[in-house]
Amino acid sequence: MYAAVYLGGPKWTVVVPGENCGQNCINDAVASNPGLTNVNGSVMAFREKQYETPEFQAKLATMREWLEADPNMSLSDIEALALELNPADSFYRAAAKHIARSADDPLLKGR
Repeated sequence: MYAAVYLGGPKWTVVVPGENCGQNCINDAVASNPGLTNVNGSVMAFREKQYETPEFQAKLATMREWLEADPNMSLSDIEALALELNPADSFYRAAAKHIARSADDPLLKGR
């Protein structure tokens, strides 16, 4: 159950300016990306649940195989495997805070 929710559930993270992406870079992105919003002075990136997508179904099937092979897998193991299945996904790498490194940052661009 945890694996399914972790893989396909809604995601959110705080976006903070990095060295090459100042506050204006982030504020400009909020204006053009519906996945970003300002919440009490913090810019948040959100992504809706993905349970119905074919990509999620395929990844869940893979995760299920891994869990059946090792039913004593820890939560941190499940999270590491989710990252392995989604290596380019900023939400899995960001945890509570995502540092936007440039105006081309995937979260600022809605990817």
